[in-house]
Amino acid sequence: MPDGGIILLDIIIVNYNSTDHLLVCLRSIYKSLEGSYAEIFVQDNASKDNVDCVIDRFPEVNLTKNKSNLGFAKAVNQALKQGVAPYVLLVNPDSQVRPGALKAMLSFMKARLDIAILGPKILNSDGSVQGSARSFPTFLTGLFGRTSLLTRFFPNNRFSIANIRTTLSDGISPIEVDWVSGACMMIRRSAINAVGNLDESFFMYWEDADWCRRMTLRGWKVIYYPKASITHHIGVSSNQLIWRTIWEFHKSSYLLFSKYTHSKFVLLKPFAIGGLGFRYLLIIALKLMSIANERILLTLFSSLKLLFPDKKAKTGHLSKDYDVMADSALLEDEPVNAAIVKSDVDRLEANDQSMEDQSQKDLMPT
Repeated sequence: MPDGGIILLDIIIVNYNSTDHLLVCLRSIYKSLEGSYAEIFVQDNASKDNVDCVIDRFPEVNLTKNKSNLGFAKAVNQALKQGVAPYVLLVNPDSQVRPGALKAMLSFMKARLDIAILGPKILNSDGSVQGSARSFPTFLTGLFGRTSLLTRFFPNNRFSIANIRTTLSDGISPIEVDWVSGACMMIRRSAINAVGNLDESFFMYWEDADWCRRMTLRGWKVIYYPKASITHHIGVSSNQLIWRTIWEFHKSSYLLFSKYTHSKFVLLKPFAIGGLGFRYLLIIALKLMSIANERILLTLFSSLKLLFPDKKAKTGHLSKDYDVMADSALLEDEPVNAAIVKSDVDRLEANDQSMEDQSQKDLMPT
């Protein structure tokens, strides 16, 4: 507890079988706080990867171990009821907060009393910018969303640009947007008290868009603030339940559509269900094809490894990568994901110092 007993920031992390990443995330948070005090709440949704080690490494963290996977919104609301700080930070466990980011966000929130939610710049593992600031979804979002095929093939089309507001940012100046990603957002407690907690109808996905929408409907502003940044290694938790993840995404999409569709447009709901259903089946089919191809390659390279045990070096880089995944296949249901998670954690450790150096440059006044 700081002198005077004043806590300015509650930090909430919802964890599901991402404990290795969580430990790195917590270390980055303490570095970013630079000696300031914050109350940290880890809400664990029945992980099976030794989440108790969090308390061994960070005994000051408040760890809640749920007996089942409650979903994101319900777990966040648990922690919101425990905290009292005037500002709340939501951050995913597979993220690293850059040094100075939290202080910069707090300072900006204090100076702008009209802001309910502030979202930092979010970077992918390779340093590219995620489309974390967006317009409220429309019928076109399914076709031109952040991860849609049309956006991947034609990233500069006007519909994707209109939907992904980060494309309009100069990388420095704050801009007002419809919503920002819950992977990392800072929220004013008084705005939460006025609008309410996260809607627990959303198990995962779109609860952040809904929260921002409710804030703006009450006159608050949502701001994208690129001078502060984090790195987010997408999908560490969700990839472990890939089929449920795909289902929950589409279910939450319909919940959001239904919640904000005017009664006179009620006849559009069957079309929304049909469109989302088609998209869901298409993604399932593509995923099954991808898994089938992975299995074929794993079998092929495992066979080569058995047939030519002394010529491993001659098969080159590709063989080396698939040797790792083939060995993992004996132990894991999802060998590729296990290998990716391990390499991600190794990269997190290796990139720590370079992140600090870059963060100092990002936070320098222009």
